[in-house]
Amino acid sequence: MSHTAISAGDMITYRGRWRFFARRVGVAQVLGFDADRGIVFIRVFDASGEELRTLIEFLPITHQAFRSSAPTAVKRMPLPSSWETLLHEWDAQWRGGDAGVFSIPIQEVTEKTLETVDHLRHFPPDAAAFIQLAYPKRSPNGAFDTIVAQVQTGGA
Repeated sequence: MSHTAISAGDMITYRGRWRFFARRVGVAQVLGFDADRGIVFIRVFDASGEELRTLIEFLPITHQAFRSSAPTAVKRMPLPSSWETLLHEWDAQWRGGDAGVFSIPIQEVTEKTLETVDHLRHFPPDAAAFIQLAYPKRSPNGAFDTIVAQVQTGGA
């Protein structure tokens, strides 16, 4: 499937960076679209273990950055029940002028967001920590150069 055939609920793989001789590939789920604002809402997974585990439950990304990640739909899954609540939380911040949208490819967003929370190192493995909501935030100088990353424990 091409990105034009991707719809809400689709699980996608996306292109990552080259590392040594292999291209890293990520897994995400499309939660929804805001065509008027050119935004795609996604959930990002950690695919490093035996099972997919939610890494970032909700993040907004521009449609252009989403396309540059070369998404490929692989299957459709039910949407998580929490996604609309997180959308409303982000949207309230957006309407207040404090929240932005990521404009870099998914792999880079994931890396930068994980750096913000020190790769969740401060949580024991049994805490099942994940990032519930991530978005760029307006800093005092007016630029969207700070990342908000709300961490939740207990699994998504």
